[in-house]
Amino acid sequence: MASQKAKFEQYRIRMLSGFLIGFTFWQIPMLLSYIWPNNETVELVGAILSPIALIGGIVWAYYLFQVVRFVMILRKNPDLNKTLNDERIQHTRLKSFAVGFWVVVMLQAPLFYLAPLVGMTVQGVILTNIFFGVTSALLAFLIFERAQ
Repeated sequence: MASQKAKFEQYRIRMLSGFLIGFTFWQIPMLLSYIWPNNETVELVGAILSPIALIGGIVWAYYLFQVVRFVMILRKNPDLNKTLNDERIQHTRLKSFAVGFWVVVMLQAPLFYLAPLVGMTVQGVILTNIFFGVTSALLAFLIFERAQ
């Protein structure tokens, strides 16, 4: 059981890393279009970044299916589910959620202050907040897992 647990923990780290990388590359071009709307250089950069965003979206979708498959495997094996979702993992999830939450809270004021200065729309501010909240929570989980 210990070797199976180690294998699944490595699989979880690999899934979350791929999920984070895919999400990041998928969302960055869209965020750039909200930060600098109606700019001709952004259209040129967007033409270059669009294939990267497409590949990032495909990578994100692939790892999303891997996460769903992982959850289905854990539901079929309650003992493995219990060992992989122990108190340490639950605590790590809670800490990473707290990091994501506080990143979103701390970004509110600077984003709403800077948005009119750079011409960012409200939708761009909201999506920027979501982007940084998701990526910081995933990154915090990976960092906390590596530290233990």
